[in-house]
Amino acid sequence: MALMLLCLAGACDAQNAPAPGRRWESKTFSIELPQEWGLASSGETNPDFQFEGPNDITFEVALGKASENPSPADALKALTSVIVLSDGKTTPLTQWSKFSGLGEEMEGTMNPQAQPPIKARIIIFVFRHGDDMYIITEIAHMDDYEKYAADYKTLEQSFELK
Repeated sequence: MALMLLCLAGACDAQNAPAPGRRWESKTFSIELPQEWGLASSGETNPDFQFEGPNDITFEVALGKASENPSPADALKALTSVIVLSDGKTTPLTQWSKFSGLGEEMEGTMNPQAQPPIKARIIIFVFRHGDDMYIITEIAHMDDYEKYAADYKTLEQSFELK
């Protein structure tokens, strides 16, 4: 799956991605890329940093100025309102890595009409740090999440703000 790092408002700088298993740095945060993860794309006019891991695993970090964004609760509500999971369960979160904020862990079927249906696990977590608001998003098929849970743990535990 892909690891996307979205840095809104030009708050990140595009740098060459390290070899897998090495630290990736931006102006505002750094993260350890697990083995088999690497940079897929980045650009100055498009502030997205997309990293790819095995089987389309997705991890995103969106960064914006807190003063220009809704409250974390409003941001979370807006983000989760567009996700439709049938036969799903939702667990509220107040902690991701060492950061306090608001979030939800969702599990269920993303597209029940697909054959076979897509069972997924999604985490959306919003927190503020100083003048910045961060939105963390993790998306994986359930089978892939279970297989690559250690990759998500590496991403979560190694995420550092500057």
